[in-house]
Amino acid sequence: MTKKAIITLLIMLSLLACVGFANPKREMGDYYPRAFVVSQLDYARDMVIVTDAVGFEWEFEEIEDWEVGDMVVAIMSDNATPIMSDDYFVEIQFAGYINPIEYWEN
Repeated sequence: MTKKAIITLLIMLSLLACVGFANPKREMGDYYPRAFVVSQLDYARDMVIVTDAVGFEWEFEEIEDWEVGDMVVAIMSDNATPIMSDDYFVEIQFAGYINPIEYWEN
């Protein structure tokens, strides 16, 4: 798969995540969908490191069954601030798998 196809797929999964995680009690102005690929696993800290389509890295706890190359869709909170560095995960879901070697080489 080419990078363009992967990015298109991640965008589509982000849009689907918005519908799939819909909650009438939640005001969507404070939340947004985002797609990621698992890029690293830190077993010492029990952290999953994911990278979004822009190249920003994010972390969440509990490695469990995650593997490098897993696609992740999430609902993020903007933390009521305009800066993205303090945003956090509200919900995280597995969305498939890509071959990380093929993805990063293209």
